[in-house]
Amino acid sequence: MLSVAEAKARFPNLEASRAGRRFMTWMMNWMMGDTYRSEGWFPDGFRRTMGPPDERLPELASGLGVIVDGVAKFYPADRVGEGIDDTVGTRSLRVAPAGENGLVEAVFVSADSSSRPLQLLTRWYGFAYTYPGCEIYGGAAPSEDAPEE
Repeated sequence: MLSVAEAKARFPNLEASRAGRRFMTWMMNWMMGDTYRSEGWFPDGFRRTMGPPDERLPELASGLGVIVDGVAKFYPADRVGEGIDDTVGTRSLRVAPAGENGLVEAVFVSADSSSRPLQLLTRWYGFAYTYPGCEIYGGAAPSEDAPEE
């Protein structure tokens, strides 16, 4: 996810088109109010299309999912900070905010640091349904029911 200015700077020959969405944005704001502008929500009926959730993280947590050598790993955005050096599968990589928008991206740590793994900027529930049992950077979120030590 890049701004148009950032995409043009990084990919000078990029051709893109953008559909006008002013009416739809106005309509959704009018119909949904604050819910539409919140941190996330599921439309009516959507949850019935889903199986049991993977409760290791909050389902609407945002992050970067990375797939390397058949190994899937999710990096919650709130754990990335200034950046992480990690290993997925057999490859070392760096996960860090990049560009003017600060979105998280991963690059392999190698002589060719422009090489990138397959990566998806997504919500936890989507990545967990697509890659069941995937690894989570930093482990599962602490349970609210867990006793404090």
